[in-house]
Amino acid sequence: MGWELGGGLGHVARLLPIARELRQAGHQPWFVVKRPESASLLFEGDEFPVSQAPPFPAFRSMDANDTFRAETYADILRVHGFADHDALANGLAAWDRVFCELRPSLIVCDHAPRLCLAAMRKIPVVHVGTGFTCPPVSDTWFPPIPSDAPVITDQTELLQVVRDVQRQRGGFLPERLTDVLSHAEEFVTVWRELDPYRTVRERGTAGPLHRIPDTDYESADSGDVEFFAYLSGSMPGIEQVVLALLKSGLRGRTFLRDATPDQTRRLQQAGARLEIRPVPLDAVLPTTPLVVHHGGIGLTEAGIAAGCPQLLLPGFLEQKLTGDCLEAMQAGRSFHGTVRLSSVIAAAGELLNPETRQRSKQLALNLRDRYPESAIVPVMNVCLRLLRWAIN
Repeated sequence: MGWELGGGLGHVARLLPIARELRQAGHQPWFVVKRPESASLLFEGDEFPVSQAPPFPAFRSMDANDTFRAETYADILRVHGFADHDALANGLAAWDRVFCELRPSLIVCDHAPRLCLAAMRKIPVVHVGTGFTCPPVSDTWFPPIPSDAPVITDQTELLQVVRDVQRQRGGFLPERLTDVLSHAEEFVTVWRELDPYRTVRERGTAGPLHRIPDTDYESADSGDVEFFAYLSGSMPGIEQVVLALLKSGLRGRTFLRDATPDQTRRLQQAGARLEIRPVPLDAVLPTTPLVVHHGGIGLTEAGIAAGCPQLLLPGFLEQKLTGDCLEAMQAGRSFHGTVRLSSVIAAAGELLNPETRQRSKQLALNLRDRYPESAIVPVMNVCLRLLRWAIN
């Protein structure tokens, strides 16, 4: 169960239900992930072995101002070493050592392009993820987001590096850059509405790994708070946003990941109700009129499923794209760049309007009707088929 790129634990959370099903079917999952210590906190009593994934080289920006812009998935590959022969070769060699140690019969991965390349034509791969981490692979090159975005990375250069490294290690030589991912069995485990490539993806999305429960939305506003905030204390300006929400008179619960002691003290002095650890979403969202977060896909999906309007403060490209999708669904508001606190407070007021809440509930009902089953069934069918083939 592999994860290489991305900052949040949503990648592990997506792999976890698959790992549980595989164990129940008699197989032994082993997690090899970017942040093993944090990942193990999500296992909730499951004793899955977990180890460190081979690290990437230091993040490399693409312009003189040391800023990162991504218009295609190739831009992400470039800044993570795919344009550097030695860096890519070392990373693939590190995965080869993992393969020799663990001898896996199947790889299930999320946002792990080097792992996919290392396993190409050697070990069966099931690639799960969001629309952003599973870009369309039907053409030679990765498409831009949006479709009229300017070209930043020369994808022919990346393909040449990939082929040179593969030739050196005796691996399969891809004809297309998208072959880095296209050889895997792919499942885009989000609703189509949350796929930033939805207008150009030839195959549809599989839907989330968890179906929307049969929620009684009519009793969903019985909680004692008006917002739930799940935010990062390391993001500039976030403390001020929480303080502004409190000063506006709204009552809320807040989990501030990576909060400093000074941040915690100031927020508590302002009357914030702080959670010391992540709160189970199914326990808090159904009775919360508004959720405030950065735009992680897992929390976005959970908020939609709960019929809960959302206020997003994205920090990364994928979060910004998720915010754009959320606004297109009329399920929330998204702010990025320089944000005026007055605008955030005004947006919170609009989202707490009963009409907005009712629209969010109806969206949840519509999605539940369109996706009556979880994607875990087709994912497991493919995993078990590949395992039978590999073992026999």
